[in-house]
Amino acid sequence: MIVTKPYPNEHACRMREPGDFQADSFRRMERDHEGKKYAVIMGKLNGEDTMTLQAYRYPSATWTAEAARAHAKAHDCTRFEAATGEEKGCQSCEEKALRKAYGTTDGPLGLPMKDEAAHAVEELLKVIPADCRELLTDGPLRRVKVAEDMQLIEGERTDVSIITTDAVDHDREVIDPRGVNMDYFRKTGMPVTWAHRYDLMPVGNAVWIEYKRGRKAILAKTRYHDRPDGWEGNWFSDAIWHLIKTGVLRGKSIGFIPQQIHAPSPDEIKERPELAEARVIYDKITMLEYAVAPIPANPDALVMAAAKAKSTGLIVPEMVFADCGIIIPDALGDIDWEGLDHAESITNRTTEIGADVTSPSVLTQAQVIKAFEDKTKELLVRMPALLDEVIARKRGRV
Repeated sequence: MIVTKPYPNEHACRMREPGDFQADSFRRMERDHEGKKYAVIMGKLNGEDTMTLQAYRYPSATWTAEAARAHAKAHDCTRFEAATGEEKGCQSCEEKALRKAYGTTDGPLGLPMKDEAAHAVEELLKVIPADCRELLTDGPLRRVKVAEDMQLIEGERTDVSIITTDAVDHDREVIDPRGVNMDYFRKTGMPVTWAHRYDLMPVGNAVWIEYKRGRKAILAKTRYHDRPDGWEGNWFSDAIWHLIKTGVLRGKSIGFIPQQIHAPSPDEIKERPELAEARVIYDKITMLEYAVAPIPANPDALVMAAAKAKSTGLIVPEMVFADCGIIIPDALGDIDWEGLDHAESITNRTTEIGADVTSPSVLTQAQVIKAFEDKTKELLVRMPALLDEVIARKRGRV
């Protein structure tokens, strides 16, 4: 989120210009002064590896402009701007909700987290081997597992699914579940995001997560958030839960820091021949997060499920399709889905008895086919780019 300065709900005092710092190095940490919270913004100056103070921030709800100015001045910060008190589009409301869900610190690797957790991750990054550290140039590593089977408990809005195994994945990599450290993730409150997007509220939380020795896998139970009382409009978790319980979304993606890796040895390949295809095995990792992965089991099924949900008043946001690399045909929005269900039922029954049926309801099915045919012509032009994106997502780059 980009908020213009001065800030609507925070007094601010800048020590250095943001442009003096490496773009992705900023961290926000909470401090306490006489019982009142304030924040310090730190980052790495261009060309340096150590953290340097960039700015102070003071919530206007607990700090007057005069008190914040005096505190900043006592810390040799004189470029002070008082909060405007104007909240455009309730940006501050959304920001507060996100920080409450994930933490108030802009931590290492670009993840929001609690201050204590940020320090722990920073210390971990200092001690991991160089061959592991060099894999983290774009943030935490992320790998996807599409569940072959998933247990759904509709009354609880939960699913139980495998989120990683010791199988060779599409990137020719293997994660050893025995070496997955889940302590950090458990301390975060275990939020579950959509597609690792921290600009959105979590779609749910992990109820539990554990290693299953017999299945050589990490298993997790995810609960998808209920619509709050009095909430008006769309509730994002409803859409994700709908796509999960209809079997369209079956993947989970973990984010982690590698701590020990090796190439499979001849003895390992002899014991497990499929490891001949693997280029690296992750022996030990620290798991930071997991998300519902934007990989539909069947893209056509996603389009159909979303359009059908629309007829009941449930809207699947366009960003879900964008994150999945899919364009939904506009023509599907006006289809009579109730009639289509009826047509399918009639078609199935009459096929069994060999009858010739010419029901008007069957035309609704033809309407679906026509809609796809029309849109297919447009999609053919974009197909090479779409295939590249789908392949990238299948390989876990989400």
